[in-house]
Amino acid sequence: MHDLISDLARYVSGEICFYLDATKKEPCSVESYAAVRHSSFNSHRHDISQRFDVFYEMKNLRTFLALPTYSGFNRYHLSSKVLDDLVPKLKCLRALSLAGYYVEELPKSTGTLKLLRYLNLSYTWIKRLPESLGELFNLQTLRLRGCWKLVELPTCVVNLINLQCLDIRDTDGLQEMPPQIIKLINLRMLPKFIVGEGKGLGITELKKLSHLQGQLKIEGLQKVNVRDAELANLKEKTGLCDLDLHWISNFDDPLRNERNELHVLDSLKPHRSLEKLSVTSYGGTEFPSWIGDSCYSKIVDLKLLTCRKITSLSSVGRWGERSVC
Repeated sequence: MHDLISDLARYVSGEICFYLDATKKEPCSVESYAAVRHSSFNSHRHDISQRFDVFYEMKNLRTFLALPTYSGFNRYHLSSKVLDDLVPKLKCLRALSLAGYYVEELPKSTGTLKLLRYLNLSYTWIKRLPESLGELFNLQTLRLRGCWKLVELPTCVVNLINLQCLDIRDTDGLQEMPPQIIKLINLRMLPKFIVGEGKGLGITELKKLSHLQGQLKIEGLQKVNVRDAELANLKEKTGLCDLDLHWISNFDDPLRNERNELHVLDSLKPHRSLEKLSVTSYGGTEFPSWIGDSCYSKIVDLKLLTCRKITSLSSVGRWGERSVC
């Protein structure tokens, strides 16, 4: 049945969609190639540039998607000629995915893809993004999930005023957000926010990101004071359903203060629509009253991880039979 559905999909899509595999390449005429709008292909261990020669004829291509493999740290190599020579020629591209490839950097010419709306670099080995990325003013989605070698986001990211999704989950090497991320007022998905120490890097940057929804993990809360926590205004972000509040695991850090952390956590009270809450390495001896308050009746999953100084869970007990770990 799987093959039948595949054949049906290819028949319906006609010459508009093109799937590159090792056995056949269709369509077969120059005119047919010019009609192709969307393409996909499975990644190989070693993808040489000749495999993609057919794409030079697809002048109107909108979609160039590597189908995900994501098999641990197995490397799927892509010829540098594909990135340096082929991709910049695909001027009509709206969606580009190189997910799963052993790609360490993007060429500066990526910034010439002015119509690009979707860029997926998830699970690549990329370390830094070129400043030319800031010229992709139509970009709406930038996926960098699992880019464990990524050490920073370029400051030009804040020029992407149409960006709605910035997926930086599982990027442990990333240490801070780009300054003035507050300019990305159209962001809907920002699953991780790292509190920095410089101007424009603090938690108050979350204030203007009023459209955030889904998951949000805030790291580095030991750097936050009570006033800044209040200004983050989490209680007004009605779309958040999964909140993860994370302090540094070192309880001996000089920045840490038990009373301050209690007041910070109290000031980070989310909207009542929250469904999942996780608190990690919190250094207070008690939890604020809102954790356990009946107003948060939609919370069904609560995680309190390595909160070593807690002496009582009395407020949490009021939540009855909901999942707590």
